[in-house]
Amino acid sequence: MVYAAAAPWIMAAFTARADVAAVGVVFLRWLALYLVPTSVVIGLSGVLASGRGGRRLLPVTIVGTVLAVVLAHLLSGPFGLAGVWAAMASSAALQCAALLVLLGGAVSAGRRP
Repeated sequence: MVYAAAAPWIMAAFTARADVAAVGVVFLRWLALYLVPTSVVIGLSGVLASGRGGRRLLPVTIVGTVLAVVLAHLLSGPFGLAGVWAAMASSAALQCAALLVLLGGAVSAGRRP
């Protein structure tokens, strides 16, 4: 998240062109919003895969991927590249929520994930 706040200075270190720096700043800020839920998804997937919940990962991954593609298509028109990043961040957040629900159900039922 630090690089999201420091994005203008990071981009200034790489280019003096304002238009390129502006696109890079948008990229770094959306990347921060995407990487946090994605890292949680990776961690939760590892927990589920190490137990008996591995077979439940495939549907979550497929739905998350399809959702990312559909949302990117829908949001890229009105919002451009920021819409694509918003779609990726939203999809990762929804995958994270789905995996938390799967994990929570397994834990509350007293069985190993």
